[in-house]
Amino acid sequence: MSRLHWRFHVRRWHRRLGIVSALFVLVLSVTGFLLNRSHELGFDRAPLENSLLRRLYGLAPGSAQAGVVHALPSGDLRAEGGQLRLAGHAIGACPHLVGVVEQSSQVLAVCSNRLWLLTPTGEVIDQADSVRGIPEGLSAVGQGQGQVLLRHGEESLAVDLGDLSIKPAIAPPSVAWSGVPAADDRHDDINWERVLLDLHSGRLFGPWGVRLVDTMAILFAILAISGLIISWRRRHHA
Repeated sequence: MSRLHWRFHVRRWHRRLGIVSALFVLVLSVTGFLLNRSHELGFDRAPLENSLLRRLYGLAPGSAQAGVVHALPSGDLRAEGGQLRLAGHAIGACPHLVGVVEQSSQVLAVCSNRLWLLTPTGEVIDQADSVRGIPEGLSAVGQGQGQVLLRHGEESLAVDLGDLSIKPAIAPPSVAWSGVPAADDRHDDINWERVLLDLHSGRLFGPWGVRLVDTMAILFAILAISGLIISWRRRHHA
């Protein structure tokens, strides 16, 4: 009788834990499947626009595509999903597009941490990032006295369009600064692939989500062990 009572309890708890974990296993399976096909389905290029999810990431509700949009002959130039895009075609990395300047049949796209020099049709002439001295946190762009100027904090920087080098400069009072500084560049490149990954790991819901995933991992281990015990006992008494 004691053996039957013990087996009854193991089976009952195995069944209960299985029911509790079923929904969680489904979520893990679906998100894992979608993550493996993220590029094929375009999730790595689709910016996050859902207002509720944007609040979870500390972003203002609204379209993730809001910001600088510059019209070129071949389409609109903008930053979406962490990429600089012309008419939807990805050019390269750009977490946030601060502003665009056209000069001498060249287009300078100023991202918060990178410069892109393009032709009016969107062909890449040159690009520069931190390796070539471009600082993080560029916030505005302007033109004055024949110079293209960047704003970095309280500092002004002059850009040489010949090699995209920069140097400190004194901006003349007549410079009209334009641009949209990023509130937080760490979040500007959030796309649906990031959401799926955070949902899969539990990070989407903060520390409690991570703890829940850890708890479920322990639960899965208990299910596996209790299943093996039930199977072994059946074979042993068959």
